[in-house]
This record gives sequence, structure tokens and C-alpha cells, in this order.
Amino acid sequence: MKNKIYYVMDTMCGWCYGFSDVITRIHKNHKDKYDFEIIPGGMWIGDEVKTMDTRLGEFIKTSNVRVEALTGIHFGEGFNKNVLDSSDRILDSLPGAKAVVLFQKLNKDMSFDFVKKNTGGLLCKRRRHE
Repeated sequence: MKNKIYYVMDTMCGWCYGFSDVITRIHKNHKDKYDFEIIPGGMWIGDEVKTMDTRLGEFIKTSNVRVEALTGIHFGEGFNKNVLDSSDRILDSLPGAKAVVLFQKLNKDMSFDFVKKNTGGLLCKRRRHE
């Protein structure tokens, strides 16, 4: 029996997106030695679901500058314009979390690639989770 590595993340988390290249490489290079499981968190779930507002958008923009500087990733202009500068976007982690859980059941070996593409899709290209 192999030891297991748990990766706790949220598909709406900029820091998780910034770390996605690293954790994807770790999984690729060590999946024969360890079992991996992704645990999607709920940063914005239930009573914590948020509607984007100016204050939250500015906080995320400031945080994203640091994420970009430390990880080398880039948040797309579409994300800034269509999400952070919007007052009608609902921030709900549940759809992304459900997708991760389902994908792991269907294709565990590709689950880290799935997470990377879907987190990047939300944050860079403004792909919807729906």
C-alpha cells in the first residue's frame, strides 16, 4: 500500500492556480510512488457564497499581483474585466468542487490536469463552471 498525498485546494483560489504547475509536476513525477487525492475546499460555499463588489475585487487584484510575482502565472484581462470589475458575479466554490470530485472518480490519473485547466479557465479566460 502506497502512502497518500492529499492536495487541498479550491478551484476559485488564485494561490491554488499559482501552485497548479508545481502540484501537477509533483503528481506526474511521483504518482507511481504515492497515491494522490484532491480535496476541493469550499472557500465560498453555502452562507459564504459572495457577490463580487468593488472592495472584494480590489482585494483580489492586489493579491493576484503577489501571486503573479511569486509563481510566474498570469491572470487574464478577461478575469479582471469580467469578474473583478463586475458587480453581478456570484462567487460559489461548490460547482467547481463537484466537478473535481466527479472527475477524480472518472479519470483519477488526469485529475491534476483537469484542476489546472479548469482553475486556469476561470481565472484566465473566464470560462464558467456551470
